[in-house]
Amino acid sequence: SSRSSGSRGGYLALLSGLAFGEASPTLVAARRHAVEWMLGRCKAECCGHQPFAIEHVVICGGLLATGTLAAGTKEALEEADDLLSQLASVVSLDIMPGKSDPSNLSLPQMPLHRQLFRRLRACDGVTFVSNPVEFCLDGMQFLGHSGQPVEDFLRCLHLPRSKEVTLEALETCLSGLHLAPTAPDTLETRPFSKLDPFIIDKVPHVLFSGGHAEVARRWCNASGGGSGGTQCVCVPAFHLQPAVVLVNLADPKDVIVVQDFAKPA
Repeated sequence: SSRSSGSRGGYLALLSGLAFGEASPTLVAARRHAVEWMLGRCKAECCGHQPFAIEHVVICGGLLATGTLAAGTKEALEEADDLLSQLASVVSLDIMPGKSDPSNLSLPQMPLHRQLFRRLRACDGVTFVSNPVEFCLDGMQFLGHSGQPVEDFLRCLHLPRSKEVTLEALETCLSGLHLAPTAPDTLETRPFSKLDPFIIDKVPHVLFSGGHAEVARRWCNASGGGSGGTQCVCVPAFHLQPAVVLVNLADPKDVIVVQDFAKPA
């Protein structure tokens, strides 16, 4: 889909792994702190950063905590609905499903059903999107998923986990022009007989993967040379590293990581 933020020079915010349903007081406070900051209600000294003009937010999976019991799902969804509706009242918001979220397990995952969210479904700026997702915002092409393809790729490689290895796995997917190189052999996917839905037909300006232990990003120059290229971003799971990744909508090389949300305001 192609959209306009209505403003130039703003930022797109990426975050994942909010893990609603996890009762840690530190995590609950960090989530609220991050939302307050994105809404511009948090002073600079709260997290050591000045406010940024955030035009759009993408939550790339991990909305609910892994292992959330059926009995606690309703409460977790209500908690997410309450906090994110505050954000969606001010800034446009895309919500992707992840492995632990109430959607189909196999990729591509269908969008979360909007009827699960009483407040969010009434917000005009909210879009429940698929995983993977591709969209264009202010002329910038974004492509990403909630992390399952990279995690399964790393599992098959039997390499020690580090943010550098994770980033290299995402870059390998970019260079091979395929989002999920281990599908359908070891990664659950829907059956397809003609077109492979994971082939990257159009190289994006930003390629992101959610749900990782640490943030990592690197600019990859276009194979043909010139000034073009792709910003590869591994978005950290917020419950592991409370951080928001900002991408400048006027320059994909400009990426800022805002963190320390777990510290007292």
